[in-house]
Amino acid sequence: MAASRRSQAEYNRRMNAVIDHIDRHLDKKLDLAALADIASFSPFHFHRLFRALLGEALGDYVRRRRLEIAGVRLLSQPGVDFTGGEFVLTEQRPRMQSRAEVVPLQQGDAVAFAVHQRPVKGTRGFYRVTMRHGVSRVRSGHRHTLGLIFHDAK
Repeated sequence: MAASRRSQAEYNRRMNAVIDHIDRHLDKKLDLAALADIASFSPFHFHRLFRALLGEALGDYVRRRRLEIAGVRLLSQPGVDFTGGEFVLTEQRPRMQSRAEVVPLQQGDAVAFAVHQRPVKGTRGFYRVTMRHGVSRVRSGHRHTLGLIFHDAK
C-alpha cells in the first residue's frame, strides 16, 4: 500500500513539472515528446497518464489554458483622466477566504490574467482556483482600456 502511494506521489510530481512547464510556455509550440521527456515517460505512456490524472487530453488542456488567458491595456492616464478604477483580481480558494489583488496600472501598461481558473500548487499537487476580475469604482473622469477576453471559447 505504501509503495502505491509513493508511486502516485511520484506520478503527481512528474505531471506537476509538466504543468509548470506548459503554463510558463503557453506562447510557444509545445511538443508531446518534449513534454513526455520532462515527465520521464514515453510519449504514449505520458499521454495516457496525463488524461487519466487530469481528466482531459493534453491538446485539450493546452488549448483551454491558452483560451483562458486574457489581456487588458490601460489607455487613459490615472490621476489625470480618471481617479479610482483600479484593476482587481480575486481568487476564490477552497476552504479559505477569497483574496483580492489590486494591480496598479499606468497609462500604456498591460496585464495578462486568467479569466476563469488558474492552477495553484498545493501540498498534494496542483488544484484549480476560480478567478474573478473587475475594476473598482471610477470616482471621477473616464477610464478607457483595450481588452482581449475569450469568454466561453471552444
